[in-house]
Amino acid sequence: MAYTDKAEFKIPRHIVLKGGVNVESINTIKVLGYDDSQIQILDNSSAGAVDCKLPEAKEGAFFFLRNTGSQAIHIRDSGTTTTYAILATNEGCMVASSATDFHLVFKS
Repeated sequence: MAYTDKAEFKIPRHIVLKGGVNVESINTIKVLGYDDSQIQILDNSSAGAVDCKLPEAKEGAFFFLRNTGSQAIHIRDSGTTTTYAILATNEGCMVASSATDFHLVFKS
Protein backbone atom coordinates (compact mmCIF):
# COMPACT_ATOMS: atom_id res chain seq x y z
CA MET A 1 0.00 0.00 0.00
CA ALA A 2 1.27 3.43 -0.85
CA TYR A 3 0.57 6.48 1.28
CA THR A 4 -1.16 9.50 -0.20
CA ASP A 5 0.42 12.92 -0.55
CA LYS A 6 -2.13 14.41 1.86
CA ALA A 7 -1.01 16.02 5.09
CA GLU A 8 0.12 13.59 7.75
CA PHE A 9 -2.01 12.79 10.78
CA LYS A 10 -0.43 14.29 13.89
CA ILE A 11 -1.17 13.21 17.43
CA PRO A 12 -0.30 15.95 19.93
CA ARG A 13 -0.40 13.61 22.94
CA HIS A 14 1.06 10.25 23.93
CA ILE A 15 -0.91 7.15 22.93
CA VAL A 16 -2.41 4.91 25.62
CA LEU A 17 -3.72 1.48 24.64
CA LYS A 18 -6.58 0.78 27.08
CA GLY A 19 -6.31 -2.92 27.89
CA GLY A 20 -3.30 -3.09 25.60
CA VAL A 21 -1.04 -5.14 27.90
CA ASN A 22 -1.73 -8.67 29.08
CA VAL A 23 0.48 -10.29 31.76
CA GLU A 24 -0.37 -13.96 32.13
CA SER A 25 0.99 -17.33 33.24
CA ILE A 26 0.38 -20.08 30.70
CA ASN A 27 0.88 -23.84 30.77
CA THR A 28 -0.95 -24.87 27.61
CA ILE A 29 -1.55 -23.46 24.12
CA LYS A 30 -2.35 -19.73 24.09
CA VAL A 31 -4.58 -18.77 21.15
CA LEU A 32 -4.62 -15.06 20.36
CA GLY A 33 -7.51 -13.22 18.75
CA TYR A 34 -8.07 -9.63 17.75
CA ASP A 35 -9.91 -9.04 21.00
CA ASP A 36 -6.66 -9.79 22.92
CA SER A 37 -4.08 -7.21 23.97
CA GLN A 38 -1.42 -6.38 21.40
CA ILE A 39 1.28 -6.66 24.06
CA GLN A 40 1.54 -10.13 25.60
CA ILE A 41 3.89 -10.79 28.53
CA LEU A 42 3.63 -14.53 29.04
CA ASP A 43 5.16 -16.69 31.78
CA ASN A 44 5.61 -20.28 30.68
CA SER A 45 6.99 -22.03 33.75
CA SER A 46 5.28 -25.31 32.90
CA ALA A 47 7.00 -28.66 32.34
CA GLY A 48 7.89 -27.88 28.72
CA ALA A 49 7.50 -25.61 25.70
CA VAL A 50 4.04 -24.38 24.68
CA ASP A 51 2.63 -22.74 21.56
CA CYS A 52 1.22 -19.25 21.22
CA LYS A 53 -0.96 -19.19 18.11
CA LEU A 54 -1.56 -15.96 16.24
CA PRO A 55 -4.96 -15.15 14.74
CA GLU A 56 -5.61 -15.23 11.00
CA ALA A 57 -3.61 -12.59 9.10
CA LYS A 58 -5.11 -9.11 8.90
CA GLU A 59 -3.26 -6.35 7.08
CA GLY A 60 -1.56 -4.00 9.53
CA ALA A 61 -2.11 -6.13 12.64
CA PHE A 62 0.80 -6.62 15.04
CA PHE A 63 1.69 -8.17 18.38
CA PHE A 64 4.59 -7.74 20.79
CA LEU A 65 5.28 -10.93 22.78
CA ARG A 66 7.66 -11.64 25.65
CA ASN A 67 8.45 -14.82 27.58
CA THR A 68 9.22 -14.31 31.27
CA GLY A 69 9.00 -18.01 32.21
CA SER A 70 11.56 -20.79 32.41
CA GLN A 71 10.30 -22.77 29.37
CA ALA A 72 10.15 -21.82 25.66
CA ILE A 73 7.15 -20.35 23.86
CA HIS A 74 6.75 -21.12 20.14
CA ILE A 75 5.07 -18.26 18.24
CA ARG A 76 3.07 -19.89 15.44
CA ASP A 77 0.36 -19.24 12.89
CA SER A 78 -3.19 -20.38 13.62
CA GLY A 79 -2.71 -23.60 11.64
CA THR A 80 0.58 -24.48 13.38
CA THR A 81 2.32 -24.79 10.01
CA THR A 82 4.70 -21.82 10.43
CA THR A 83 6.87 -20.98 13.43
CA TYR A 84 7.82 -17.30 13.50
CA ALA A 85 9.96 -17.38 16.65
CA ILE A 86 10.91 -19.56 19.60
CA LEU A 87 11.17 -17.40 22.69
CA ALA A 88 13.48 -18.56 25.47
CA THR A 89 13.48 -17.00 28.95
CA ASN A 90 13.40 -13.18 28.80
CA GLU A 91 13.23 -13.09 25.00
CA GLY A 92 10.65 -11.15 23.05
CA CYS A 93 9.57 -10.46 19.51
CA MET A 94 7.29 -8.37 17.32
CA VAL A 95 5.22 -9.91 14.55
CA ALA A 96 3.28 -7.89 11.99
CA SER A 97 0.80 -9.00 9.37
CA SER A 98 0.45 -8.35 5.69
CA ALA A 99 -2.90 -9.15 4.12
CA THR A 100 -1.99 -12.83 3.87
CA ASP A 101 0.61 -13.72 6.52
CA PHE A 102 2.40 -12.65 9.70
CA HIS A 103 6.10 -11.74 9.53
CA LEU A 104 8.75 -11.63 12.24
CA VAL A 105 9.87 -8.00 12.53
CA PHE A 106 12.44 -8.55 15.28
CA LYS A 107 13.42 -10.95 18.07
CA SER A 108 15.64 -10.08 21.00
